Amino acid sequence: MTVLPTSNDPAETQAKVTAALQDDPAIDTVLALGAGTAGEPSVAAVEAIGKGQGTIKVASFDLLANFLESLAAGDAAFAIDQQQFLQGHLAVDFLALHADYGLMPGGNVASGPNLITADKAAQVVELSAKGIPDLLTYRGGGQSPLPPPWKGIDEATDAGSAAADERVRIESLISRLMKRPELGAVAGLILVTLFFMITADGSMFTLSGILNFLSSAAQRGILPIPAALLIIAGEFDLSIGSMVAFAGMIFGACVVNADLPLVLAIPLTLMFAALIGVRTGWWCCALVCHRSS
Repeated sequence: MTVLPTSNDPAETQAKVTAALQDDPAIDTVLALGAGTAGEPSVAAVEAIGKGQGTIKVASFDLLANFLESLAAGDAAFAIDQQQFLQGHLAVDFLALHADYGLMPGGNVASGPNLITADKAAQVVELSAKGIPDLLTYRGGGQSPLPPPWKGIDEATDAGSAAADERVRIESLISRLMKRPELGAVAGLILVTLFFMITADGSMFTLSGILNFLSSAAQRGILPIPAALLIIAGEFDLSIGSMVAFAGMIFGACVVNADLPLVLAIPLTLMFAALIGVRTGWWCCALVCHRSS
């Protein structure tokens, strides 16, 4: 067996294969690792030395249109379709299922190869020319075509089409937007802004007016952040109002009664508030776990 190092240059590959075949007349098979970079140049090299049509068999990994045509014409023996779906996408699906649910296939899953020979090459070329939807309908072995997953979507747009898939429902853009919860917040902001633009004094939307209400909103805007995180997590904390008042009392006691500088008063206030939050969270989790058990 001769291993011939090649590059991605088809002309260079063809020259090297031609030289190797001429130097060693005993070579009767050429197996290329890429249809475009080595398979097609190998077919050309075999034809160049006048030993085509099966005298020297040429095979290749992967599929490419010109190499498939060589298969159909009998200038190549077979191509190895590596089943990228099985080797790549399906493997990721298995890993995701194992990570999420601890599931794994009960046995080995054959991920190829699928040998494309002369009797299949013409059909693959024909289906490739028709496009991806037709490729998805091919199952081989004379079985009935398998409809692509989007079959019926275009047909469903035609009310008079009897072949429309009743499982497919076409939603309008407005309907899809109304299902997005963040749209309510955006719509509310737009409505409030329009209301005050119409009814408020014109100075509200000057630079000084915008800075005035944004500075006030920034202080109160800190509070909804943890509340929103709790709501997203499916919880709700009614103690947020009392915690704001309690934190203000702690801060005032640190500054006024204990005469502490701000660099100490602020961290102490945050620490007390965090401790109470941890205690509240632990208590809620303990109650939920006790109730569920």
